[in-house]
Amino acid sequence: MMVGQVIFILFATSIIIKVIRLYRNKEKLQILSTKARLIMKTRDIHTDVHVNGAITSNTDLILVFELDSGSRIKFKVRERSFREVHEYEWGELDYKGECFLKFKSVSGCIEKL
Repeated sequence: MMVGQVIFILFATSIIIKVIRLYRNKEKLQILSTKARLIMKTRDIHTDVHVNGAITSNTDLILVFELDSGSRIKFKVRERSFREVHEYEWGELDYKGECFLKFKSVSGCIEKL
């Protein structure tokens, strides 16, 4: 019984350390700012059927940008950001890694809440 507890504690500790390292690495990333055009707004709907028969549905709201370099990048955003931005609009995109921060265009500015 004692060996099982020690193994569990070591396993839990290693997971906590990995999560902390991952968070620190994400915090060290620089904020990138580039000219971009919003080329697509889309919804990704996930439906799950659980063991007890309950059905749940989740929707991810996704903005796809084309950078001035020609590459594309997509971000999951909240409802407000999704509603307020217009497709095919050019602006200044700020992001950090895979995290959307801000898009400023002629029609306004949307930011991560």
